[in-house]
Amino acid sequence: MFRTVSVRSCEESADDTLSYAGPDGAIMRVLSLSLDNSILTDDGEPRQRQQAYAERLEEYTVVVKTDRRVETEIHDGALSVVPTRSRSRYHYLYDAYRLAARELSTREYDVVTTQTPFATGLIGWLLKRRFGVRLHTQVHIDFLNNAEWIERTPEHRVFDRIARFCLPRSDAIRVGTFHERTKIRRLVDEEIPVVVAPVSIDTESLVGETTAERRAEVSEEFDFGDRPVVLFAGRFVEQKDFATWMAVAERVYTSMDSSPVFVLTGDGPLHSDVRRRFEQQGMRDVIRMPGWVDRETLSALYDLADVFLITSHYEGTSRVIVEAGLNELPTVATPFAGAKDNISHGESGFIAEDVDQLAAYVQTVLTDAGATTAFGQAAQRQLADRFEREDLVESYVDFLSIQ
Repeated sequence: MFRTVSVRSCEESADDTLSYAGPDGAIMRVLSLSLDNSILTDDGEPRQRQQAYAERLEEYTVVVKTDRRVETEIHDGALSVVPTRSRSRYHYLYDAYRLAARELSTREYDVVTTQTPFATGLIGWLLKRRFGVRLHTQVHIDFLNNAEWIERTPEHRVFDRIARFCLPRSDAIRVGTFHERTKIRRLVDEEIPVVVAPVSIDTESLVGETTAERRAEVSEEFDFGDRPVVLFAGRFVEQKDFATWMAVAERVYTSMDSSPVFVLTGDGPLHSDVRRRFEQQGMRDVIRMPGWVDRETLSALYDLADVFLITSHYEGTSRVIVEAGLNELPTVATPFAGAKDNISHGESGFIAEDVDQLAAYVQTVLTDAGATTAFGQAAQRQLADRFEREDLVESYVDFLSIQ
């Protein structure tokens, strides 16, 4: 049996502009297929985001992938979250379809939306074919015509084919960046709307406030002294292209009189390998790799750093660029989708593909304090405007409302 958690719903707004009409003019009823089980397991940002969507809808039911240990359902006003409790990732396909079909058989929904064009997209298409419901597919990764992503695993090659089947059969498509929109626009018929609507982010939680005392403690802990600081935060996985990151770091290290400190927070399967390769480059004394750090420490690092460096092969919106920018830290990045959308080249940071050019841009920021400040302030202004939370929530519900 499921254990049901009932949460006090938010007060209904008297503002009629928060009502989104379905085909019959009523407030919309939406069925969502999600892979993010944190919606059920904690009361963090993912669940708060779903609640914000539900406040604008008559009914918002989320079927979410979980393992058998999860026994919680959520019913909070218009929001219902139902776990699949799947025995394995393969059982999930059947479980999600079964639960979604049960919903569609017992009540009328205006739209089915899927978190991806892959497994959930295929389930969504099957539901559309059986029940005649509109299918609004979401894309949160820059996968299309991306050889780095497609060739990463055999599974990705299968996913690529599934997405190329599902996207042209969707009624509307949501993407996180304009770069992804351009590519998908070429794949699907012009009658299918492809809208840019990044995932809403709790930007206030990304902007850290640290005391001068805490910054001094972190500076001493990491032995910064008066040296400039290059920062990275994220998972240590192949996608991040640490070979390029280390090559840039080595060029900056050998070119500058005042040797910077390179801080890489986070963890993952490549963590020890990256540390070993830095040591082989003779950079042991200027590398700091503390693993994951707490929010207070990361906030202090954003304050103390001079530039954020990220060299990913591919990213979608890239939350970490948004986080750095909101903390007034300029970014130097390779030209992946999220960088193209969230960095104004030469104004809030720099974008380049060549290692030498990336290193030159890092040095530009490190050696010109005025430019660092100006770039950081520009990044904060631009990203605070682009990622205004209420606007992005409205954009998502507008996407669901497309007829």
